[in-house]
Amino acid sequence: MLAEVQDPTAYSSWELPCSDLRGASDADLDLHKLRETCQGSDGLWDLRAARLPGGVVRLMARVELIALDAGSVLQLAKYLDALYEGSLPAEGLPKDVFSEAMQLAVKTPPLTDSWKRRAQALPGPPAVPRIHMPKEVDIRRIWGALSSDTWQAFLALCRQHGLTPSAALTCCFQDVLRCHTGHSKDFTLNMTLTKRFELAAELGATGLVGDFTNCHLIACRPGPTFLHRALDLQEQVATAISEPCCGIELQQEVRRCHGDGTMLFDVVVTSLLAYGPWKPESLPHLGVKYAVTQTPQVSLDFQFMEQLDNVLLLSMDVAAHVVPLKWAQTVMQELETHLAQAVCSSFLGQILPQDPRRPHASFEAKEAAGGRLETSVLKTIHKHGLRNAVVEAASGKYLRYNDMGHLVAYFAQELRKQPLEKELSAVVMQKGWEQVLAILLAGGAYVPVNASNPDSYVKDIVEESGARCIMTQPFLRRRACEWAGAHVAILEVKEHFSALEPCCTFQDCNDLAYVIYTSGSTGKPKGVAIQHKAALNTCKEVNALLQLSKEDVCFGLASLSFDLSVWDIFGTLSAGAALVLCGADDTENPHSWKKALEEHSVTIWNSVPMAFQLLTHYQGGGALHFPRAALLSGDWIPVKLCRENWQRCRLICLGGATEASIWSNFHEVLTAPEEDQVSIPYGRALHNQRRTSGDA
Repeated sequence: MLAEVQDPTAYSSWELPCSDLRGASDADLDLHKLRETCQGSDGLWDLRAARLPGGVVRLMARVELIALDAGSVLQLAKYLDALYEGSLPAEGLPKDVFSEAMQLAVKTPPLTDSWKRRAQALPGPPAVPRIHMPKEVDIRRIWGALSSDTWQAFLALCRQHGLTPSAALTCCFQDVLRCHTGHSKDFTLNMTLTKRFELAAELGATGLVGDFTNCHLIACRPGPTFLHRALDLQEQVATAISEPCCGIELQQEVRRCHGDGTMLFDVVVTSLLAYGPWKPESLPHLGVKYAVTQTPQVSLDFQFMEQLDNVLLLSMDVAAHVVPLKWAQTVMQELETHLAQAVCSSFLGQILPQDPRRPHASFEAKEAAGGRLETSVLKTIHKHGLRNAVVEAASGKYLRYNDMGHLVAYFAQELRKQPLEKELSAVVMQKGWEQVLAILLAGGAYVPVNASNPDSYVKDIVEESGARCIMTQPFLRRRACEWAGAHVAILEVKEHFSALEPCCTFQDCNDLAYVIYTSGSTGKPKGVAIQHKAALNTCKEVNALLQLSKEDVCFGLASLSFDLSVWDIFGTLSAGAALVLCGADDTENPHSWKKALEEHSVTIWNSVPMAFQLLTHYQGGGALHFPRAALLSGDWIPVKLCRENWQRCRLICLGGATEASIWSNFHEVLTAPEEDQVSIPYGRALHNQRRTSGDA
């Protein structure tokens, strides 16, 4: 970085050039010409004035950014306001103090090994559309704004969730940018950081004028929620401030790591929020009518600042000879919309939009999802091989995706030897990883039965269902002999090494997936049979609603014989997420749930409302680590429960009979229920399902 200190006495006799346009036939045209003259002048700065009709005086200032940063321009405006009343300080900063400030501004430590490692992980710049045959330089500024009410609500949400407004605004910008930059889901933005306040405190000089900025590279990755993404950006900025490095050197290191010496990080984000709004005292009408910044090797510079009337002012300086102006205008329009949407729903509840214009695109008309439940999981095994698939909360035992794949392959081979691979299989186990494995390899439909039930009940279900195989755990082998009839095989699901690759030869999505026995209105258990395509449709739609990703961790509390467990297993694992299973002895123990949520950083909760109420009301074990989303269903949902927790996590209330493939409708609680509200709405139907309301 270059620094230049000039002798101010060289300008002691300078006079302000002023053009009189009060009688001009086309004042706007003459003003435009005068502005171009000012922009094209030599030197580090230029200042001109024009008298306009109506007693208006227009000032035009041009400064080289190598000499002044945005904060310095604001400081000059303050000096101008003071000068008008003759109250400008008689003496400026001592020359040695200013020289020391500039030396400290450009002083950055060499690139450390930790920064070199970070550089290896930084993605390239966003794939902004380019004009292939650029003409002469054409810099345009696009304006946008957030109303006072919306901006204040935005700030309140930031405070509530521990976010800096700059991180939240940058997150909104990267969300919209991702939708308009092809397939570049991961990209890097160039963010300007300032040392002004640090230097002012160190030197006792608040009126510094110079360039105290350093550009830093910030990685933008598609995390599962708005809050995840914004906190990630915020953490990166905090690291850049606490461990400073030269931004130019960092860019050079990233180019070296990518093997691309021409890579340009030319999309810049500049936050001016730290300077706050300013009201001129002597010149009340002093304001900005026209502004633009032109920086070498910058195609798009997104800036935001707060105005005196509590309006958030947005701007984009666009190199219109490099980037299509219409494209940039579309980005700004959608950014304003996205910011307003972020205020309407809490940041914790803000899903990762594949397109901010269509945040619920997954629910638009389309054909039902084909495929089978186990196939949707097996497809993720190779992709997420070394990641944890299933974790037992009580024992800490875990099963990675590749381990799960090998075990499925081995036991599927054992079933084919019988041959039982397409027969109905009863899964009678205590809660554990073996349950997950068993239903993945069942092939035919599985019939879940809770092993805590009396032997006579289990035997009746096995006989009633016509199951040809019982899958169980080794320690239940003796009881399994009581459950099985003469023609029922017993398969123990246990750890076993296998080099076999997982495969699935079952293709028909119309096959039965599972048969769940409910109590029935007569008291006698009745089996509800569900096809693969029906259950898979629900799993995919709920995953889309949650924007479930490999970064998520879901807590599996429901019994296998309760259909909430279908989404726990197939919804979670098909997204590459991790499933934390509640211990068999802890299904009614909120202390163990609370501990598991914290230890495993659980992000998704799925249970009946009463269990969630037990969790949130439990006082032991310190503060509760709230998941990012809670799915509540299976029983009446208390209005008070939603009122207490709608701001703590994303609350999604679901409903539907077991016969309707887990859930049929959903309602997201986005605002506090009214005090006189007696129930939570049913909401809307999930895709490919229909809900009809009528009088009883």
